[in-house]
Amino acid sequence: MIALVAAGMAACRGEGIVLPDRAGLWRAEGPAKTYDRRTLYDYIDGSAEVYLAYGFRKLTTRRYVCEGQPAIAADVFDMGSPADAYGIFSFERMGGHVGLGDGSEYGGGMLRFWQGRYFVCVSAPKETEAVKQATLQLGRRISAALPKPGFGPPKIVSLLPSQGLRTDRVRYFHQHGSLNYHYFLSTENILNLGTDTEAALAQYEIGDAKARLLLVRYPSQERAQEAMESLRASYLEGAGTGGLVQLEDGKWAGARQRGVYLVVVLEASDRSLAERLMQESIKRLRG
Repeated sequence: MIALVAAGMAACRGEGIVLPDRAGLWRAEGPAKTYDRRTLYDYIDGSAEVYLAYGFRKLTTRRYVCEGQPAIAADVFDMGSPADAYGIFSFERMGGHVGLGDGSEYGGGMLRFWQGRYFVCVSAPKETEAVKQATLQLGRRISAALPKPGFGPPKIVSLLPSQGLRTDRVRYFHQHGSLNYHYFLSTENILNLGTDTEAALAQYEIGDAKARLLLVRYPSQERAQEAMESLRASYLEGAGTGGLVQLEDGKWAGARQRGVYLVVVLEASDRSLAERLMQESIKRLRG
């Protein structure tokens, strides 16, 4: 495998990142290009903010062409840490693992995976069987050239209760804008999220009951308490025993603080599920 990878590689490097010259019938159209935090908008103007909300450092990208077939783009994002590489992978995760890196998925001509501090996206505008095979081959070669995998999701993700958890719908992030992308809570940053916080938003389904659970870790207990008070004043007014309140649409929401953590249940279809998620989360935090 090492010989195969080496044979397909050229002197096309970007701070330790090596992209191959070809994948199957696809050949690189030119040398790799790199972008940093200042120039990322030149490459992905419409979604650069998503990456910048994490610890993005540098993008290395290369385009591959084959006559009569769609072009393939290989993008390797240095996100600065395994946690933020996982975060950007989780941002739009929809499918199951396909055996690359520390987590991966493939569908519709797009391969996405994270490996250590890197997030990789290999994609084509249209899928054919040849595109699929070339995309997966390119992904395997990029993976082999990166530091070996061996990382798990951030610790806060492991604190999510396991029963009923949709693992493919867990989102990890830091900032208010990222939360509102996945679940609109308020135009104001009522949870006081920022670069120094980390959050995990999850979906749960137990029988016919559904809910969302948000865990937030703050840098201090004082910050967590301030966020709790802000949430109660603006979103959970009238919350009773257990920190729960029934909203106008009949669903349940609530929050509790535990040290530097805030546990928030959102749009639970029934009270029993809201209570169960709240209690299990607090139990895990105590552990």
